[in-house]
Amino acid sequence: RVVGVSGTRLYDATTNAVASDLSTHANLVGSQTLALSGTGTIASKNVGSNKTVSIGTLALADGSNGGLAANYTLTGGTHQLTVNQAQISLTGSRQYDGTQNARNSEVSLSGQQGGEDLTISGTGSVASENVGNGKTVNISGFTLGNGQSGTPGLASNYTFSGGTQTFNITERVLNMSA
Repeated sequence: RVVGVSGTRLYDATTNAVASDLSTHANLVGSQTLALSGTGTIASKNVGSNKTVSIGTLALADGSNGGLAANYTLTGGTHQLTVNQAQISLTGSRQYDGTQNARNSEVSLSGQQGGEDLTISGTGSVASENVGNGKTVNISGFTLGNGQSGTPGLASNYTFSGGTQTFNITERVLNMSA
């Protein structure tokens, strides 16, 4: 019997479709289950829905609920993987300047996959201009951009949603002279 597999994962800068991401098995008899191991591939590493998975080393194994792998095959089945945006975070800091601004030059990004480079432009904000650590950044003024150096990443593969955006404002250093 031909079996199809499908699933989802977050963007990880690879074309891998690992068995643990392909959790749904279609066309099994009754309540039988099968196990899946190995790695398949997709044509593009970028975010997208229902990408066709090539079988690669994916293999079926007996399931815990009576499914015998010998009764099923992946060959000829429909195998799909949806790749969703990876979460990206930002942190930043500056001395007190009397504003609520969090400028792109004061922040750095983390969470890029595969060592990819991204850019950030614009200005975010924090709720209070006063000194404090771990202030939540309103990111609506920021824009992610495609990377320009190293291993360029595509901004469309990432989202701030679900990430952590924090900013520290430290005391301003004053100079005195007499």
